[in-house]
Amino acid sequence: NSESTNICTVDSSTGVVTFVKAGICAITVSQGGDSTYAPAESVTQQFEITPSAPTATTNSASSVTKNGAVLNGSVTTGGGGSTTTTFKWSTDSNLSGAATVTAIESPRTSDGTGSYTLSGLTPGTTYYFQIIGTNSTGSASGSILNFTTTSATAITLDADDKSISYGQAT
Repeated sequence: NSESTNICTVDSSTGVVTFVKAGICAITVSQGGDSTYAPAESVTQQFEITPSAPTATTNSASSVTKNGAVLNGSVTTGGGGSTTTTFKWSTDSNLSGAATVTAIESPRTSDGTGSYTLSGLTPGTTYYFQIIGTNSTGSASGSILNFTTTSATAITLDADDKSISYGQAT
């Protein structure tokens, strides 16, 4: 059985060890005796589970309008503790000069999704974005994806043989 259940657990029926998070895992093994054999001495083994760098996956933007969109992605912490989740975004496909924003779910201590709502965008414009996860063991970036804001809607008012147009035709 595990003496450090916050780090690792042992299924008593199968003996399968499950790692919960980084740290020192201590497992004690014992064997009871029977009418023929005396019980074996208990043995404790300790080992260190080291964290790895996070992973990051950029997911498609959602709720795209003429002036805004929601950036989405997912991050695994790699067991490295508190992981900051950010997004870079720009109108440049290489994210040159990109702005960086922090996901609303950041920092996180468990694997999950991240999102950020952009507003004040220009209608009919293509934007590029990427999620990034960073913790004490390293950093990982998702793929660069893009979305295009919808165009402004044209409105034409006709009254008494006079026409007034607002916006841009699509």
